[in-house]
Amino acid sequence: MWDGIQVPYFSACCRFRWLESTLDSEPDADIDQVLEELLDNAERWRAPLLSQLLTDLINEHGIRPAPTPASLYGLTNREVEVLAFLKLGATNREIARDLFISEKTAGVHVSSIIRKMDVANRGQAASRANAEFGDLQ
Repeated sequence: MWDGIQVPYFSACCRFRWLESTLDSEPDADIDQVLEELLDNAERWRAPLLSQLLTDLINEHGIRPAPTPASLYGLTNREVEVLAFLKLGATNREIARDLFISEKTAGVHVSSIIRKMDVANRGQAASRANAEFGDLQ
């Protein structure tokens, strides 16, 4: 409901409580997507309380979150966005247009992704991202 009226804070609170109760009642439930969304939101919003609550919940239940481009390669949120475009075969110009950044900035992000992922080119970065992460948001 909160997503529909665009109140992300309350949506995150509801998802956290759902996650908490699900882990208590169904420890084997598939919670990866909700957990990933909450972790991403906590980082994007710079929400230390949500981050701490999630960390405590993860530690309490021994959860190992699925690897993300950020956790495996140290990519920033913006670089993850750019990587999603690379997976689609987008050019720097297309990335720049869709993310409202300059073409030069898009190129800097692509170069940083290539360096951090230790690949030779954007095609290899896209291929590795497809193999390791599936869908990126």
